[in-house]
Amino acid sequence: MSYADAELEAMMADLESDLVERKESAQDGRKIRRNICAFANDLPRNGRPGVLFIGVRDDGSCASLQVDDALLKRLAGIHGEGQILPLPSITVQRKVLMGCEVAVVAVEPSPEPPVRFQGRVWVRVGASLREGSAADEQRLTERRRAIDLPFDSRPAERTSLDALDTAFVRDRYLPSAIAQDVLERNARRKPGPGVRHICSGLVVTAKPGIRCGRVNRAKGIAVTEGIVASGEGVGKEVGGGRRVLWRGVGAGCVPLSG
Repeated sequence: MSYADAELEAMMADLESDLVERKESAQDGRKIRRNICAFANDLPRNGRPGVLFIGVRDDGSCASLQVDDALLKRLAGIHGEGQILPLPSITVQRKVLMGCEVAVVAVEPSPEPPVRFQGRVWVRVGASLREGSAADEQRLTERRRAIDLPFDSRPAERTSLDALDTAFVRDRYLPSAIAQDVLERNARRKPGPGVRHICSGLVVTAKPGIRCGRVNRAKGIAVTEGIVASGEGVGKEVGGGRRVLWRGVGAGCVPLSG
């Protein structure tokens, strides 16, 4: 994400925080890199870019710094020089905010924490910059492990239970993932009138209460009440029944409500 000029002006005029650092000049390149590393780690989990305002004094007054191409190129070169790893995602811009010429360096939170500058983890706690502790590194490492999980195993942060489609979970997921007798025994799902069946995860329209019948293992075809389930196609008429896509041999069908 990027900030509008009005947002940048408010951040520049406000107190320094875990999202804002002000520098009178770019002479202390080592400290600038430490702050970029800390913003990339985003220890407080702001989920927003941290910003360095170069050309602004600690009290928020303008330092009257000349922001030229050489300065902007030097700041932009921090991204790929290899001292901060994994490489940070940064943008460098010249801005005139409240009449003050500044170089604005915005640093996105890294998807692969912990981020290190010359082998050390740096974090911001409020307005202070410090080397990360062992506990800080553990928090950042656990965050990375959560990101590395498959999509359907990741925690859905900032999502409430209201976003869940409980009807889908009850009627589609549970019957395909858990044996029917287990569901009934644990009272996790009450069977409804049922007009659908599920075979190997695929839905077949049928009469209420029907289960899969005999299975011809030689041909890989399961027959139930005139419905032929095979892997040969969808929607073709076969002997008064209907051929539907089916995976494997001996698929079990269970009634679904609705």
